[in-house]
Amino acid sequence: MFSSLRLSLLAIAGLALITAAFAFTSFHQRATTRQIRLASLTATPSTANAGVTKGDTKGANLLLSDIYISTGDGQQILKSINFRVDPKERWGIVGPNGCGKSTLLGAITGSVRIDEGTALVASKVKVGYLKQTAVSGSTKTVKEEAASEMEEINRAKLKMDILEEMIANGDSSDKTLNDLAIAQSRFENVGGWTQDQDVDLVLKGLGFQPSDSDRLCSDFSGGWQMRIALARLLLSQPDLLLLDEPSNHLDSSARDWLATYLSKYDGSILLVSHDVALLTKSVNSIAEVSGQTLIQYVSCNYDKYLTEKEFRAKSAMAEYERNVKEADRLQGVCLACFGLSSLSR
Repeated sequence: MFSSLRLSLLAIAGLALITAAFAFTSFHQRATTRQIRLASLTATPSTANAGVTKGDTKGANLLLSDIYISTGDGQQILKSINFRVDPKERWGIVGPNGCGKSTLLGAITGSVRIDEGTALVASKVKVGYLKQTAVSGSTKTVKEEAASEMEEINRAKLKMDILEEMIANGDSSDKTLNDLAIAQSRFENVGGWTQDQDVDLVLKGLGFQPSDSDRLCSDFSGGWQMRIALARLLLSQPDLLLLDEPSNHLDSSARDWLATYLSKYDGSILLVSHDVALLTKSVNSIAEVSGQTLIQYVSCNYDKYLTEKEFRAKSAMAEYERNVKEADRLQGVCLACFGLSSLSR
């Protein structure tokens, strides 16, 4: 009887040890996984900045210096491009199809080879651009994917979660409690407490219903997946936002919302678009790709750009006509002089 009881107690003790060991291992694995995720968020640069060249931009967010780009067979696309984008400037890039607008963005992101010159982004500037792959292959929900590149908030939340779990598992040291207070303050400062509201606001603006938030990205068509990718980009809040025809997959309501959102954007914008309504409302300067180069209209919204372009064209024509008249006059003088010199001989 005592032997059986002893065996039962040993079995219970052994089971308790196994359970405790399993719990410890499980906790350790979860903590290690979170630490790895935190380290990756801290150490790995944003994928949005992949291909971007950082350097001295002389105070600008972006500086293009004497850039030349050609096709593989040597046909010139862009030449003598000198362009700077300062903080908070919102530029619209316009021009006919095939003139090199998207090529210009590709030179900035590193996806297009530059023959000569440099495209530099300031060292602390985060660049964001809409990837054409959208959210293809994502296993996340719409809301999870849209929030996935809110890096500062996600990093702060992960740090806070790690510390809260450490405390829940018995670590109530002054250091851990102090670290948690710092993490909570950081989370608040980067907008963590309003993250869900911000995500919901952007998704609603782009045409999603509240019930769509918990659906998988793979449930949506390519056009709607591009909207998810656009939401992810806007929510990542890059310092330099590059957009190439972002309204292509949007209905009129979503286009209106996007125009308003961009008009209040706190960073710099380069917007390639043929959408006149979007350009009119969202940008404060225009750069026109024409004759393989970039003609800049600083501090001109789209309407003012059209007026200024017409004025420049008329001024150029008037200057041309003056030059023609002057050339005719000089030719007459030369002929007169030639005639007099002939008579004198």
